[in-house]
Amino acid sequence: MHNLNKSSHDVDHGIKHTKKGLSQEKKDFIDNQNLKDDHVDYDNKASNGTLNSLTPKWTEDQMDEREIAYNLYSSNRPIIRNHWAELQKKNGNTAIVCPFCGLTDAVEMDHFIPRGKEKLFPEYSTHYTNLIPLCHNCNLAKGDDWKENGHQIFFNAYFDRLDEIEILECKISRDISTGIAISEIRLKISGYENEVCQRVVNTITRLKLLPLYTTDSNKILRSKTIEFKTEYEQQNTRYAGKDDYIGAKRGVIRTMSSNVDDFIAKLTYSAIVESNEYWDYVKSQL
Repeated sequence: MHNLNKSSHDVDHGIKHTKKGLSQEKKDFIDNQNLKDDHVDYDNKASNGTLNSLTPKWTEDQMDEREIAYNLYSSNRPIIRNHWAELQKKNGNTAIVCPFCGLTDAVEMDHFIPRGKEKLFPEYSTHYTNLIPLCHNCNLAKGDDWKENGHQIFFNAYFDRLDEIEILECKISRDISTGIAISEIRLKISGYENEVCQRVVNTITRLKLLPLYTTDSNKILRSKTIEFKTEYEQQNTRYAGKDDYIGAKRGVIRTMSSNVDDFIAKLTYSAIVESNEYWDYVKSQL
């Protein structure tokens, strides 16, 4: 889970480009419904962590107006294509990795405050800071939920800063039945620290990310174990013994844990370095 740099374009830019290509009637609708004020209010609340205080502005007899606002969004509209390009520019000029799972590229634009089947918040359909790139699986799993018991559920990649928060840790143990070394990625935070931590915990839990992380971690663990075994069989004469070899490889993994970018690999390598249990297992396989 990680932050994204949001678009540098302001609300005026967003409203202007939302209007592009629309009929005069729809342009007037945007002005008459004060969508600009809605977007400014959204950003103010997002910046101070009170998006949960947003309430629907539309009455039950305004379904036609809701429908118009809802349909201002289309993934192939120039404003949305340009939003993708702007976000890529602001986030390294490469494919954007999904800020929820961190495993695959973002391919869909999520409405953080959902438009939803009931069309409760269609006024934010094209608002830049309500549009966050996610991968398909995370977007699908998030669905239309966004608030529970008055609290915002999900982590917001633009506004919920993670700079000082260590979210995950990796623990290595031995399988009780087979004795094989196995790893587990688990939460390092409880969610009780603050609101942002709670949103992070909610997001990881609701999207069932920990089993995915653990699967990837165990692939890395197995791969390194096989690598060590094969290398020792081929080069054991270079070392004074198994302990000498293990000491050397432990140093290599320590360096790798500092330099690798992939967060699952970094967590796994760090755990490998610290786990005497893992190295006892490796020694038994040499």
